[in-house]
Amino acid sequence: MAKIEEHASFKFRLERQCTKHYSYDNGRIQIKKGHIVTMTAYALHHLEEYYPYPKKFDPERCCAENKAKRNPQSFVAFGLGPSNCFGMRFAMEEMKIAIATMVQKFRVFPVKETSEKLRFFDGFSLLIQHFDAIVGVEFRQSTTADRKSKN
Repeated sequence: MAKIEEHASFKFRLERQCTKHYSYDNGRIQIKKGHIVTMTAYALHHLEEYYPYPKKFDPERCCAENKAKRNPQSFVAFGLGPSNCFGMRFAMEEMKIAIATMVQKFRVFPVKETSEKLRFFDGFSLLIQHFDAIVGVEFRQSTTADRKSKN
C-alpha cells in the first residue's frame, strides 16, 4: 500500500491558461498572458512544505487534524476550481473497493527484474508514463471460509 500511496498521483496533471502577465521570484520567472501553466499532482504532493518526508508512507496525513493544518489546494488528485472532478467521492470509494478486492484475491511481490524505484519517461503527454514496472502476481490460496461460502 505504501507504493500505491506514493505513486497514486503521478499520472494526473493540471493545466491552466495564464490570464495576465505574472512575474515571480523577483522577475526571474516570467509567465505571459495566454501561456499554459502545467503542474503535476505528483510534484505538488511531494513538496516538503506541505508533506514532510514525502516518500514516507504516512496515512496520518489524511486525518482531519492534519488536513486542517494544510493548504486545501495542496491535494489536487481530482483537480481544482470549476474543473474539479464532480465524481471525486464516488471515484475514491470505487478505488478503495477495487484495491481491497485485488489485495484479497492476488498477492503482488517483487521479482528479480523489479526496480527499487519507478522511473518516468520525459516529455509532454497528458499522462506521465513510467518505465515498465515488473512485479510478480499470483492468486491467493482460498481459505476454508471461502470454500464453505461457495457450497
